Amino acid sequence: MNRFFLISSRALGAAFVACLLATPLRAQRPGELDRSFAPKLGVKPQVNAILVQSDGRFLIGGSFESFDGPGRRAIARLNDDGSFDPTFAPGSTADDAILSMAQHTDGRIVVAGRFTQFNGLPRTRIARLNRDGSLDTNFAPNISTPVGTSLISQ
Repeated sequence: MNRFFLISSRALGAAFVACLLATPLRAQRPGELDRSFAPKLGVKPQVNAILVQSDGRFLIGGSFESFDGPGRRAIARLNDDGSFDPTFAPGSTADDAILSMAQHTDGRIVVAGRFTQFNGLPRTRIARLNRDGSLDTNFAPNISTPVGTSLISQ
């Protein structure tokens, strides 16, 4: 199933993520809103990036302070129906916005943004996370210039 994601920080004063189907599923036509996808509208102020993972779950990254309760600053993982996935545990996360994300073939995730720390450790503008969301402490590049808003993984 192919999905397209629409991100808008204007809907109801909170970030809103909608999912459109690209192929028929459950008698829906391509392009129809997938009503089984029901994320909570608790992300404030905005989502900057979405990363769809191979298992159907996806990550959202941005400048939000919480998602589905406290403790999910800047990054969270959602199940394929939009519900919060508590098994992704990134700790205290980034101290500023995440602007972009990419996934390695081994499942690790690279995040980039305006942050200078991740989980209290120096990680200027780029960090790599393990599959469970924990910081990969073996990856510590020294980047001092601003990072663009796109990451590509090969």
